[in-house]
Amino acid sequence: MNYDYKSLLTRESIEEILKGDIIDVSNVTDIPLSTLKNYKNGFSNLENMPYHMVEALTTYSESGYDPFKYPTHYFLKGDLFARLLKEVRPEYNQLTEIYNAQMLFNYASERFLVDGVFQPSVRYFFIDNLDELKKMELANVDFDLLFAVGLMQGIRFVINIDHVTDAKTFVQSKNGLVLSGDLVKKITRNKLDEMRELSDVKEFMVLMDDELIEKNVKLWLLHDLYSQYDVIDGLEFSIIYNFIKDLTDSELVGFIMLTHDEQDVYLREYVDKNERYQYLFSEMYFLRSSIILIQTLVIDTVHAYFDNKSYEELVAHYV
Repeated sequence: MNYDYKSLLTRESIEEILKGDIIDVSNVTDIPLSTLKNYKNGFSNLENMPYHMVEALTTYSESGYDPFKYPTHYFLKGDLFARLLKEVRPEYNQLTEIYNAQMLFNYASERFLVDGVFQPSVRYFFIDNLDELKKMELANVDFDLLFAVGLMQGIRFVINIDHVTDAKTFVQSKNGLVLSGDLVKKITRNKLDEMRELSDVKEFMVLMDDELIEKNVKLWLLHDLYSQYDVIDGLEFSIIYNFIKDLTDSELVGFIMLTHDEQDVYLREYVDKNERYQYLFSEMYFLRSSIILIQTLVIDTVHAYFDNKSYEELVAHYV
């Protein structure tokens, strides 16, 4: 005797489907909307759902159901996150991801102010360790705005839930969606291609004929710096990072457009007046040679880094 076996959705997967567009679910499956609402709100016990309904929901999930189609942020267990990340971000850096998201946010906000309406395409950004990112207090990054208002600007975060403190409360506060393995396996090839799409961050520097560069230049420079995090010496990275962080966007634009000699003068004044270095020098008052050595190191490091870039080629078009 031959038996036909059919895999059915687990209770957890059904719960996730019911968190989505249940009007669409009702239209496709012919399950009354009121019935779905009762299951969604806990008035009916999912354990007692009739077989034909479970079967209909299973068919719905298998027929092009896209678990990532909802305007929300998504949370995956670590192993699922790693498998998805391997597919869409073979070269992954969560710092450049978050800076990319913030630049898109600033760009979309300005577009809305200029046009009165702006409908951006959906972009997915992957965060492996949210707790770590928050502790870093990244310059010019506003997590609260990104998670809330960012949804209206097409920003969708896909987050490893294993590195989120008090994950249940956090997910609920963001109206997020936790996806199980059953649903993650439903991702289509087209969706994976959509998730792979990365922006050229330079497009977020210019808003039609108006300047946006002075609101995103620091983010752009930090994005570029962190993309080289694994190849830059730690001390060199710290010096460059602090220099970029210490200056305003407009000051950075001005510095980029200076000649080499003018940058040299600027950097000497920066080191002489910067509180961080002033404190360090005050502790070394009897070691004049060491102070000169540090001043030279800072100036040469920043100079060499910017000399090897071509930032002025882009900035020159918009200032």
